[in-house]
Amino acid sequence: MLMGFKLEQESKVFFNMFYFGENIINGELERAEKYLSAFTRSYDNEYSCMSFLKLQNQKHRENRQPSWNVTAASEKANLLDELKTLMKKNPKLQEKLVLPRLNGSALFHLMRRISPSPEKNFTSFKAEKYLSAFTNGNDEWLAKMFYEMRKHEYLDAEDCNEHVEMENVLLRDLKAFSGSNSKILNELRKELSLESFSMAWWVPYRVNLTNQIISFENIPTVPYLCPTSPIIIESTSEGGSLQETNDYGAGVSTHLVDVHSVAGVNQIEKSTTWKLKEINEPSECRILILPDSLLAERVVRLIYSYSGDFLLALAEDAKHKLWTWKHSTGKASVNVQPQLYQPCSGMTMTNEMGAPHQNQCFALNDSYLFSASGGKISVFCLDTFKKLATFGEPPLTCTYFTFFNKHNSAVGFNDSSILIRCLRNKKNQVKLEGHRTHISCLAFSHSLNVLVSAGADAQLCVWNANGWEKLASKFLCSLCNGHVTNPPGVNFIQFHQDQVHLLAVHERLIDIYEAPILNHVLQWVPMESDLPITSATYSSNGQLIYVSFKTGCIKVLVSATLDVRCQINLTAYAQPCTSLQVYPLVIAAHPSNANQIALGLSNDMVNVFEPLESEEWGEPPPPRDARSKANGNG
Repeated sequence: MLMGFKLEQESKVFFNMFYFGENIINGELERAEKYLSAFTRSYDNEYSCMSFLKLQNQKHRENRQPSWNVTAASEKANLLDELKTLMKKNPKLQEKLVLPRLNGSALFHLMRRISPSPEKNFTSFKAEKYLSAFTNGNDEWLAKMFYEMRKHEYLDAEDCNEHVEMENVLLRDLKAFSGSNSKILNELRKELSLESFSMAWWVPYRVNLTNQIISFENIPTVPYLCPTSPIIIESTSEGGSLQETNDYGAGVSTHLVDVHSVAGVNQIEKSTTWKLKEINEPSECRILILPDSLLAERVVRLIYSYSGDFLLALAEDAKHKLWTWKHSTGKASVNVQPQLYQPCSGMTMTNEMGAPHQNQCFALNDSYLFSASGGKISVFCLDTFKKLATFGEPPLTCTYFTFFNKHNSAVGFNDSSILIRCLRNKKNQVKLEGHRTHISCLAFSHSLNVLVSAGADAQLCVWNANGWEKLASKFLCSLCNGHVTNPPGVNFIQFHQDQVHLLAVHERLIDIYEAPILNHVLQWVPMESDLPITSATYSSNGQLIYVSFKTGCIKVLVSATLDVRCQINLTAYAQPCTSLQVYPLVIAAHPSNANQIALGLSNDMVNVFEPLESEEWGEPPPPRDARSKANGNG
């Protein structure tokens, strides 16, 4: 029975409400939450967010109750009814509440492929494709399934003397199994007597195979095995041109096909007379200027709450501002004027100030705020604004921190080190060292269980949370000219919703990497006249990237291709001023409304932006080959 629920979780095609409800009633809330998290995450939409919040609240209540009672049983029943209602409305679950009609033939062959004596001459590629459409290959159990399929795919090719196909199978394995499943790749090589295969260059770099750990540091570049990364160089014509770099860094014309996007396929049928949407007037979008009765200071950090009901800002003077929306949905909206919240006590949340021009940072953990402005890290209660604690000692100053679960945080410092700290016992667990200068940003992938750090040395490092060894590191590189000369570093990193693709923001470039080995997927080079980039972030659904510039311009990119689909010009939200240059310092994306962003501006104001009612930020452009043909180049 347990294997059935495992299959449901891994395939993500059927949400078993009976099993979920049984866990709720029996008090197995951790198991229920884990089962739910296989289908949706709290940031997917408001229904998912409310479901996880209700589960968390119930866990807190049960922790306070010493024993079972009638009230507790009633609470669980009511909770289950509320969760069922939310799930029926949740677009992530609506089509998964009824057991689907699976392709019996494909599933049968898939299971046959895993059995000890699978039929030979069966094309395992279809079974593999069928499985991978619904699963995550990082799981050890799934890796073994893929291993069996790949082995017989190789043997089938060997029978037919298809040596090229045999090599392709193994090269695919190298990428699939080179992480935590390195042992499986090694077993495949031994079983097929491939110890002297042409992939032998890889052997010296596989370390600690007995512990199934591989380091990806200092791996040599093998040109014929490593595909080049597409680079989009923005031009004045329809969002920019795309190039690939060869081994010498020179550009080679090509085109990019987004194989993961259904929308990308549908675009072929659209008219190729696409034109970039430009917003020049306030009437062409919806803008809300947030009220501010406090002393105006430039906002350097900006974040929404998990549910999107408030917006929090950290200003240059180390003070915080919090705006709340009080209306039917409780969500931030340009149609409702928010309130600048101040508790009855009149307290303000103010950090200890450090030296001028120090990095300022903050992060939310439930109803608590952790924040630093060059001095000690302060912990505030968001309800009362009371400062609950401070920690950290000079000369070390915190430059960035993030929480990878409720009780553990990663803290980056100005001396290039990173501390993994447990909040329960208030002790540092481990110190990570690998950067040369201060830490500028941190991001955690829950599905990969890795921490990525970015430094002012323009270096990215990947750390395995199981043991905290360094898995990979890579310096920022311009695909046009090689390494960036005297780079100011990576300003910001953020994981996509898929928890694999990583956005890296530099003042001259936007890069997309694949964790955990930091495979370079895409690079976008804006027009020189727009630079520098001041901030960038993924939208809540991961389909867009919002990028702001010191010129005051904001560009909306398609995240899968880095095509520009919309441009918001300065004239849409500010009047030209000779005495003060107005531009966004920081962008924050609403956690559930993909079309809403908040901007902290250089004129000390905070604005919330949305497109016009029932509209989006422009249309994605058609595929590049279609545009090329339309322009007479095909």
